[in-house]
Amino acid sequence: MRKISLSLLALGTIILGSTSSIVNADTLNGESIASVNVKAGPLDLKSVDNISFGDVIINGKNQMINSIDNSTVSISDLRGSNDTGWALKVKKDNNKDGFKDKGLDLNFNPSTSASYVTLSGEMTINNEDQTVAKVSDINIKDTEFATNIDLNPKLNIAAKTFANAYSAKLVWNLAAGPDTDTN
Repeated sequence: MRKISLSLLALGTIILGSTSSIVNADTLNGESIASVNVKAGPLDLKSVDNISFGDVIINGKNQMINSIDNSTVSISDLRGSNDTGWALKVKKDNNKDGFKDKGLDLNFNPSTSASYVTLSGEMTINNEDQTVAKVSDINIKDTEFATNIDLNPKLNIAAKTFANAYSAKLVWNLAAGPDTDTN
């Protein structure tokens, strides 16, 4: 009889134990929010190449000389802006203009493969800010993070230029929000 009681007790424990683990729960729905604050990075001139025309021999005629290397300006725009463009300007430094009144004219004819950039066209660099390239507020959303502008520099050397070593310091300015002038 003791064996039967223990067997019934064990069987009852198994049955009761198994029924107590069955739970009828309501299905629960929940919501959560994922958030992030993306902050603007910089608008930078990443690099501006020096321009070299090498050695030129006076020949008694006006000469137009191409630079030795293809000089490039590299711009990085990590602002994440979709409504504010930029403008790149250049001028010769008044205090370091070794070309002034020497019969030397530095010319740029900028080019780029970036369709969103508006280029100035051929220009002679002087002591006043001149727009080389710009991206309009409308086109800024089409830009890439990096933009390269080839300057395609040429130096016009007048026939009466004296033999000497000449140099000029160029001052570059990259600013958000392009100007509306045409140069």
